[in-house]
Amino acid sequence: MRGPATGPGREERAIDLRNYEITVGEILQNPKARAELGRRYPQVMGNPMLRRFSGMPLRQAMGFAQGFLPAAQIRQFVRELEKL
Repeated sequence: MRGPATGPGREERAIDLRNYEITVGEILQNPKARAELGRRYPQVMGNPMLRRFSGMPLRQAMGFAQGFLPAAQIRQFVRELEKL
């Protein structure tokens, strides 16, 4: 675990992408990941379809996103997630 304590006796955990099998919903439960997604793609955070993708693995979501975003942009976002 790393990062500052977020409450008495609790610390934030580093996000584990589990070889890109982590779900979109699990990513969104991480406040830093959620903030990064909102900063980069505010239109996604406001999209009502986001809830429907919550059970989708990151690997599948990355493939879906390639229909809307350049692959390099997707890879950069994933690299940022790996740093969290």
